[in-house]
Amino acid sequence: LSALFDGDVPDYPYTGLAIEFSIIPGDADVSGTVTDAVTGDQIPDVEVNILNQAGTTDANGMYEILGTFSGEMSISLSMAGYDPISQPIMLDPGPNTYNFDMIPQYFLDIEPLAGTTVPPNGGRVRYAAQLTNPTPFPSLMDGWTYVGLPDGINSYGPLIRVPLNLQSGQVTIPQPSLQVPGMAPSGIYTFHAAIGIFPNFALAEDFFYFWKLAPGVAQGEWSDTPWDAALAGTLDEVVLPFTYQVAKVY
Repeated sequence: LSALFDGDVPDYPYTGLAIEFSIIPGDADVSGTVTDAVTGDQIPDVEVNILNQAGTTDANGMYEILGTFSGEMSISLSMAGYDPISQPIMLDPGPNTYNFDMIPQYFLDIEPLAGTTVPPNGGRVRYAAQLTNPTPFPSLMDGWTYVGLPDGINSYGPLIRVPLNLQSGQVTIPQPSLQVPGMAPSGIYTFHAAIGIFPNFALAEDFFYFWKLAPGVAQGEWSDTPWDAALAGTLDEVVLPFTYQVAKVY
């Protein structure tokens, strides 16, 4: 916005002040591609905002905002099912390219179905588990569970580790169960479940507490229901590669 003062107005300031306003067009254009940080797919319908100018990604995940201003600006991106992005960018006069990866908001919920007190000789803790993929893309990832020990520091596991091809929407794992052995010491434990890239990158996780009474007969082992068996028929097949390479035995 610019203002032009006319200093030749007769009898100023008694007759008024003449000011002419005009809009200065921006000198910078911004474009780029927005992709899913996990699958690499281009995300359509992402809202992109710079100042009071807005754009939306097309079917190929591409956006374009024309006629904004050069210098340091703030850009924000939002899309249901993904963590929003808001960050400063530096724009030069003319075309500028900024690409973004958006992190999906996967969700995992586990809840015990009955009691969480395990008798001295061991037993099972049954639980319900729901996995949610809020994006339009199927996602390949790992699922795993483990137990946090009563000392609050160490853990045991993974009890299971399975490859998942998580489709868009919500999947329920039908009543898996945690097997607690009789030899386990007494104390308060935590049962953890996670999905992501095993072992260090959990995209979603949850846990609940259970109580093991005094140690009993040393029978059984720690175990959990394999999710891949529980999910049989609910997940698509994993696509195998077209080419293979034969190598020497390691």
